[in-house]
Amino acid sequence: ANRVSYFFNLNGPSLAVDANMAWTPRDAVARIARLARYDLAYVEQPVAGDDLDGLRHVTRHSDVPIMADESVLSLGDVVRIVRDRAADLLHLKLIKLGGIAGLWRAAAVAEAGGVGVMVGQTNEGGLATAAAAHCAKAVKAAHLELYGAEGLTEDPARGFALRDGCATFPETPGLGITLDVGALARVGVVGSPA
Repeated sequence: ANRVSYFFNLNGPSLAVDANMAWTPRDAVARIARLARYDLAYVEQPVAGDDLDGLRHVTRHSDVPIMADESVLSLGDVVRIVRDRAADLLHLKLIKLGGIAGLWRAAAVAEAGGVGVMVGQTNEGGLATAAAAHCAKAVKAAHLELYGAEGLTEDPARGFALRDGCATFPETPGLGITLDVGALARVGVVGSPA
């Protein structure tokens, strides 16, 4: 109960597609119809991030759930997407929504509107990984996408581990990480400005 898998659907393994804004609305509808036979959990961001009309069109004409990601840059975007039923799912990221409180507000709007969420990150390192994992658990996200510190040469956050497809949550208060302040000092100013 204290371990959560990452890159997953909380109900078990699933297959999804991230089109990453590559299609026009018309192409998206046609391509998703051909992909439907693969029982996809969702198709993520099939159209340009600023094309909410196109996103809504694809959502209304698709049997596969549609997830907005690049369309979600603020709480206002979440409100518009939920209000207009422009997507079935939202990919929420701490870095885009102003941190933990912003993500929680976005998740509350999505929940109130009956729209599911995935909590993810953009490879910000261990501190953000731990925060995103805790947020996903707290808001009961349907999906979770974590990278940890993959690709970083050095990560000052220690303690929150992603191993064998699972994240282990600490029994103690906090995110379960410690920061190497010395490592932070090497990359810039640490502390309050004078």
